[in-house]
Formats: sequence, structure tokens, C-alpha cells
Amino acid sequence: MNHLIGYIKDFVIPFFLVLTLSLAAVLILKRIIYQIRLPYRHITIRKSEIFLTEVTLSNPDRNTLKYKIAKFKSQIPINRTWCKNMLIEDLIRMKSNLKGPAAKNILLIYEHLGLNKYTASLIKDFRKYKNMKEFISYRH
Repeated sequence: MNHLIGYIKDFVIPFFLVLTLSLAAVLILKRIIYQIRLPYRHITIRKSEIFLTEVTLSNPDRNTLKYKIAKFKSQIPINRTWCKNMLIEDLIRMKSNLKGPAAKNILLIYEHLGLNKYTASLIKDFRKYKNMKEFISYRH
């Protein structure tokens, strides 16, 4: 019994102490990184809201729309998952509020940004919550 208590004192308690301290350090570091990146995300969100509002309400022709989308893609990190999800949610919200030709522009924006391929890949994902979210996205 004394051997077991000595083992716990010498190995288990220090192991859990080091584990707890390292997890706390990781959480603090992740929070610091999140706070550093937060203004960048807000700027990107603002750019996307301005772009979507401008394009859907101005009703440009097809070539102008393609040019504006290409310019927009160069300004935001479209390859990031959080950005794609944010754009899909914004497009769904805008499409549910608009009718007519403005709603058709939203579908063109959706396709030209490559979000249809991203949504199709998420539908094939095995996680159910992602599937339901993307079915809602396809429905709109």
C-alpha cells in the first residue's frame, strides 16, 4: 500500500499538475490568438456585407458581376472555412429577404464564389449537424 501511495505522490500528482498547467497555457494562448485575429474577421465581415448589399441592390450585368466577384475574392480569405460559412449564411439571409432578379444575382454570386462545391463537399460529410446546415443552404 505504501508503494502505491508513493507512486501516486511521485508520478500521478505531478503528471496531472503539469497536464493542467499546460492545458491552461494552451487555452490562454488560443484566446490571445483569437483576440489578435478578431479585428481581421470583423473587417472581412464588413467587406462581405457591403459587397453583397451593393451587388444585389445595384443589379449589374453578368460581366460586371463577374468582375466585382473576382475583385471581392481577392480582398477576402475565401479559402478559409469560417469565411465560406459566413458567406453562405449571409447569402441565405439575403435570399430569404429578396425576391425577383436580385435573388437571381445571389445564386450567381454563390456559384462564382465556388460555394456550391464547398456545400456539396459538406453534404457528403458524415457529421449530421453539418449535413442539416448545408441542406438548408441548398434549399434556399
